Amino acid sequence: MNNYSDAIKQFKLAYIQFLIMNDFINAGISLNKIGEAYMLSQQFRPALNFLLKGFIHRKDHNDSEGLLESLNSLGEIYFYLGIYDKSMSYYEKCIYQSEKNNNDYILATALKNRGWLKYKSGKSIHSILKDLIKSKNIAEELNRKRLLLSCYDNLGDIYFIQNDFVQSLYYFNKLLSVCDGQEYTHMEIRALKNIGNTHRELGDLKTAESFLVRAMSLAKEKNILAMLRDCSLDKAHLYERKREFKIAYLHFKNYHNYAMKIEKEKRTEKMIEILKIDSSNNSNENLKLIRSINNSRKNEKFNNKLLVNYPELSPRQIEIAGLLRNGMTSKEISVLLNIEVDSINKQRARIRKAMNLSRNINLMSNLQKL
Repeated sequence: MNNYSDAIKQFKLAYIQFLIMNDFINAGISLNKIGEAYMLSQQFRPALNFLLKGFIHRKDHNDSEGLLESLNSLGEIYFYLGIYDKSMSYYEKCIYQSEKNNNDYILATALKNRGWLKYKSGKSIHSILKDLIKSKNIAEELNRKRLLLSCYDNLGDIYFIQNDFVQSLYYFNKLLSVCDGQEYTHMEIRALKNIGNTHRELGDLKTAESFLVRAMSLAKEKNILAMLRDCSLDKAHLYERKREFKIAYLHFKNYHNYAMKIEKEKRTEKMIEILKIDSSNNSNENLKLIRSINNSRKNEKFNNKLLVNYPELSPRQIEIAGLLRNGMTSKEISVLLNIEVDSINKQRARIRKAMNLSRNINLMSNLQKL
């Protein structure tokens, strides 16, 4: 999270500097990079906000190449938000324009993303594989390693799901053969564990165990909790298959412990990110703040709906709208966010304006209806 926060700050500074220099092409790149950094840190609401700003900026300044990147990024963010129809629409536009502009790299990226979206949307396997294989072929021609790794990974997954374990093993082995260097550690672990899982399904339990042990060792060496969690679950299933139930139970227990640790870290990061509580706050104020944090997950659908319906709202305004919806006053929100009450009231006025609400209409009631 900290790495992404630093990147976001740097890209925001770069955006301002490029604007001062009237370098509108790089300003557009910076806006898109901010959105992508938010997306990678799983902060999808501010990600959409900046990606839309980048798209509008590039359109206003006739940056045709930049627009292709923005179309693909918007397809990705709507995918993560679960709005598949909008995601598909942006990918279709991106593919059409990329073919028209002869931009093979963006074309390959959009094809891969559309293929995975088709899988999530329940489309035909033939249609899914057509997109993924075409993307893979272009990536091989261009020698774009990161894209190629992703194509091999997706193809391995699709064939595994279809119980075509021979083809699945082929692509996971291809993935492992291309993974070299520190920056591809996650993919290397994925390749090792997926090769192990495929051998398990083929009945070669000894080979499966050796690959899963390698995957777990690398995950431990790099202290990657999510991979440790996933490897623990895979090893539990392996030992179930071997009918070694005591060992399987230990791995299921490890899986649970890693999952709980990850969840605890996520909650801690969330609180550090949005709670700036002064040590002098009394217990009643703290209780209200903690209740607000507990309600944050319930607000996810509301926040996404608000962002889609009113994209002009800033991430801060969406955050404030969610807190208002939970029944918090401007004063309570100012304590939570560590900003002046006047600033909160100004943001409330902007939210009201974006929603086209007159002064005699209750803002909180309307937010609660969404």
